[in-house]
Amino acid sequence: MSTKGKKVSSPNQSGSGFKWVVVILIAVAVVAAVAIYVAGRNQEARDFVGETVDDLPATVDLEGDEFVIRPEDAGDDVVHATIAEDFSCPHCAETNEADKDDLLEALRDGKMELTLRTQTFLDGKDQEGFSHHAFAALLAVEEHDSAEVFWNFRNLVFAHQSDIVSSWGPEDFADAADELGASSETVKAISSGEFLDKAIEISERNQEWFASNADSVAVPAVFVEGEQLEQLSDDWVTEALEENAG
Repeated sequence: MSTKGKKVSSPNQSGSGFKWVVVILIAVAVVAAVAIYVAGRNQEARDFVGETVDDLPATVDLEGDEFVIRPEDAGDDVVHATIAEDFSCPHCAETNEADKDDLLEALRDGKMELTLRTQTFLDGKDQEGFSHHAFAALLAVEEHDSAEVFWNFRNLVFAHQSDIVSSWGPEDFADAADELGASSETVKAISSGEFLDKAIEISERNQEWFASNADSVAVPAVFVEGEQLEQLSDDWVTEALEENAG
């Protein structure tokens, strides 16, 4: 049989339909890869949530350069405590683990007003390091969310510090906040790094404050009624309440 006059197409010749199939397959593969990555990151955040607090009758406000956690039922004899801490500091994480239950009880009972002077000097000159991004995330939480979310977020970062200090960035902090029930405004602000510049500015002033008020620039440092504790024991909250009881 003659094939004269008939055009035979090369099997390697790509028509427009074939090209679109390839494009679609690539797009699907990219979307799938991104979905797997995001799902894995979200799972990590879920695994880190752990125990949370859902009843903290207090307000959290950024007053000047410090976070102030003020109990709603605080009396005239409330004890004022200030903690200088850095999210990259292992000893800060250990101290928070030892103190958080006593602090929570003192806040719930209206016996202590807690101020946090967040530091970032352990990042060195890296203004986009872990401490700065963690601080920026906490600023976003304070701006948009409740005292409970603030408390839970800070505790989560310290509780898992050793696992995340070398790897977490804005999107990871945003995922963690989302898992803790933070608002969409908070999650977006953290993910975009909206508060990073503010964190840099405040942390620089907090370091100046720390250098002027602390015996040595070492965190954590605790001040009760304006006086720095020389020895930071696991029972410092109870001792502070007893010594300053009205």
